[in-house]
Amino acid sequence: MDNKEPNIRLNSVLISAAVISFISIFPFLNLLNVVFCAGVVIGAFFGVSYYIKNAYQRNIPVEFKDGAFIGFLGGVLAAIVVSIFTLLATMLSGENPMTDVKEMMGGMIDMNSPEIQNMMQKFSDEFDRYGFSPTVSIITLIMYLITYSLFGFLGGILAYSIKTKKNKLN
Repeated sequence: MDNKEPNIRLNSVLISAAVISFISIFPFLNLLNVVFCAGVVIGAFFGVSYYIKNAYQRNIPVEFKDGAFIGFLGGVLAAIVVSIFTLLATMLSGENPMTDVKEMMGGMIDMNSPEIQNMMQKFSDEFDRYGFSPTVSIITLIMYLITYSLFGFLGGILAYSIKTKKNKLN
């Protein structure tokens, strides 16, 4: 590959991450992720579809691992972007979201447990002290890394399976 040719794998990962991040950040669109992280699967599907289209145009062989890898990396990159955006939005809001969480969770779990009360108070104190909770931010990042990479991987596999089967039929 010469230096003038774009790196289609990198571009595909960036497209996957951009679509996943866009869907995950914007209100109402992010509801797609409620249904088996469909927004993440769709984002990975877009990136892998872009890769397959450009690879066929350049006569580059496309393998199963390409789709899986692009979807996985798109999910990892999107998890980082969405975590940073969530952290910034929390800091800019200037409010302590733990009060809302306590109200919402009060009807679902027994809030009288001393362990739960201590944990919630610790998170609330972190929000008051720093403007965000480092503990909640790390937990959120880990949660996003696991789910987005897994469903990105699945979206990549799905795109590979559909797009290569379609191209073999033509």
